[in-house]
Parts: sequence; C-alpha cells; structure tokens
Amino acid sequence: MAKPRGVPGILALVALGITACIALRVLPWYKGLVAFQCPIKTTEKTNVLIVAHGRTGSSFLGQIFNSHPEVFYIYEPLITFQLTSMRNSSLYEYSTIRLLRDIFNCRFRQQTEFLSFMSHFQLNRFSSRALTSPYCKNISNARNNRTFVHCKDLDPLITSLSCALHGHTVVKVLAHRLPFLEVDRIEPLLASGSGRLKIIHLMRDPRAVIASMDRVGWSLNRSAVKTAVTNFPLFTTLVQKLCSSMIQSLRFALSAERRLPDNYRLLRYEDLVSSRLNTSQELFDFAGIPMSDQVKKYLVNSANRSRDLDYTHAYGTLRNNASNLVDAWRKHLSVEAVRAVESHCWPVLEILRYTPVFSRTLLDK
Repeated sequence: MAKPRGVPGILALVALGITACIALRVLPWYKGLVAFQCPIKTTEKTNVLIVAHGRTGSSFLGQIFNSHPEVFYIYEPLITFQLTSMRNSSLYEYSTIRLLRDIFNCRFRQQTEFLSFMSHFQLNRFSSRALTSPYCKNISNARNNRTFVHCKDLDPLITSLSCALHGHTVVKVLAHRLPFLEVDRIEPLLASGSGRLKIIHLMRDPRAVIASMDRVGWSLNRSAVKTAVTNFPLFTTLVQKLCSSMIQSLRFALSAERRLPDNYRLLRYEDLVSSRLNTSQELFDFAGIPMSDQVKKYLVNSANRSRDLDYTHAYGTLRNNASNLVDAWRKHLSVEAVRAVESHCWPVLEILRYTPVFSRTLLDK
C-alpha cells in the first residue's frame, strides 16, 4: 500500500503546477519573453529611486537607466494618484509607499488599477522599455500605407515575471508627487524586502528650471520674460513657490547625505550633461549595476540623433548639444527675472555652487 504523500511533496507539486500555469499562459501570448535571455546576475539586486523637480533633466537620467538591458524601469508611477481624488486623500502616503514597495518587489498582482492606467497613458508606458517589450508590436495598414503600434494591456502576472527577470528596478518620480521628502519617512522603502535601495536626487540651477518651465508653459500663462515686467507680483509668487520647494529638497539632501551616505547621491544636472559617460559610470558604480554597451550607445545617440527635429520636442530626452542648455537661461530670462529667482533661491545657488548674476555684463557672458 502506497504511503500518503507528505506535505512537502504536495507543496512541491503545487509550486510546479503554478509554474506550469505561468509558462502556459505566458509563452503563447508573449512570444517575446521566450527570446528574452535573463542575464547571469553577478551582482545583488538594486532598486533605484530617482527623485527630482520638473524640468531638471530627470527624464533624460531615467532613460540612461532604461537603456540598460538588466533594468526594469518605471516612469512617473505616482501620476496615477495625482490624476485621481487619491492625491488629497489621507491614504495617499500609505498608497504611495505600498505602490513603490510593490514595484521594487516585482509584485503587481494587487496593482491592477495602476497597470490599467499605465497601459493607456502613452507617455508613461513608452518611456519604459520593459512595459513595451514584449507587449507591443508594429502593425501595418495596407489601405493608407501607415504603421502603428499596438500594445496589449499590462497583465499583473506577466509584468511581475518580466520585472523579476530583470536584475534591477529603477523608478523615477517628481518630488512634488511624493507625500514626503524626509529621511525618517522614506526609510520604510530602505527595508522594502527585495534588494538594496539607492536614491539619486537630481537638482538643477533654478534659473534654468524657470526658463525651461516657461518654454513648455508650466504655471505661466504667458512668457516669464514678459510677466516679470508686466506682472512682477505674479512672477514673484511663482518663483517663491518653486524656490520654497527646492529649498525643502535641499534640506532633505543635506540630511540624507549625513544619514544615508551609502544609499544617497546628490547629482547636479549640469555635471551630468557636461560629462555624460563619466558621470553615468559613477552613477552605475554607486548603484552597483555594471555599465553596459547599450547605455554607452544611448549616451552617444542622445547627442548625435537630436539634430532630427522629431527628437527635440520639449518633453523629449534627446537634445542638440545638451551641454549648451546649461547656460541657455541667460538668453531667455530678463535681468528682472534673474534677480527675482536669485533673491528667493539664494540658498540653492550657494550650496550647489551656482554663480549669481548681478549685472547685464555677467548675464551676457
């Protein structure tokens, strides 16, 4: 008479059955996963959180990591809360921590609403290589000889599997979407359970940020140059709001550098674009992620291909000689606008070593 099968044996069969179900569900639907070769992981899993203000070059920084074949990258996941009533809810902080933890742990089974949003919000989805391959494919229309991209909805199981197949996870968020920017309140993410967490905090010259905001129409209904002259109180109010937010970020930076020396890195946008390869190498070393040929290729293409107008739109990450953007604000902002920014953002200028302008002569240099 055969002995009854033990509990360990039953659990093993259950695990095998679950694995088989996953394989049967995945392989016929997402053939791209068959071709995906999970690289040999020689390093510990790293989770990277990129924190930045808008118009500081954070999308470019995110795409540097997105170009790495071992990185599972998510662009602005917290926008899902901002566009709903959750943004003003008492559950906002809890929901934010939970979502970030689930992403870093590759657990998307309880994030169906998030995946549904990401499936249909093109900017977020197409900013992530991992969310478009193997989900998307080009389809040709013989009638008008045009090709369009068709993407399947993001599936919780498949997304979790895809995330797990990558060696590292990187998430980019804007600072104003975080319900917290304090070390004590961000520490729960450090103990998220899967891999070590590294924080890269990107900041930029506030004068350049204002000029870039003006270029894309953020906050200002008309040109900042004209507003600074025709409605100086309005311009000053907008500048005060930005500077207050950047000073708060600076307080976080000073605290994080002291308390999280191995997990936190403050980065200036100007240093990134003036020495792309060297700075990127330092960032990957900090994160514990080996540099790849794909990243190096992206860094080269991000400069060379930007001559095509299709790659130079305001929200793109490719620029024609991006290093020239460092001082582009000098030609864009008036003396009055520059003085207003400097008077309210002087702690940021001083601590991050940006030289103030006090005259038209220096402005033109």
